[in-house]
Amino acid sequence: MSDTTSPICGGHSTVELTEEVIALAVGLKTDVENTLSSTFETFEPVAMTTQVVAGTVYHVKINTGSDHVHARIFKPLPHTGAPATLQKAVGGFSADDAIVPL
Repeated sequence: MSDTTSPICGGHSTVELTEEVIALAVGLKTDVENTLSSTFETFEPVAMTTQVVAGTVYHVKINTGSDHVHARIFKPLPHTGAPATLQKAVGGFSADDAIVPL
């Protein structure tokens, strides 16, 4: 019997933050700021989870200096030609808070 577990289809997986997702999150900074009615001097993605659906959902933890924001970003399948979009953002998290699906 193995000590590891297999990912659950459609479930969330904690993975290392990638340059692609950092760029997606930073590119959606204005959308996050508008959603939260805030502006951020610091906007540094620090962790993420993924969920594969009809595309990919990224839950990204972002250091904003005073606290952390959790953002849900959806990247459609490539054949759609549609851009990634911010689906939800929630502030008030600490550096120690686990990323929660939004």
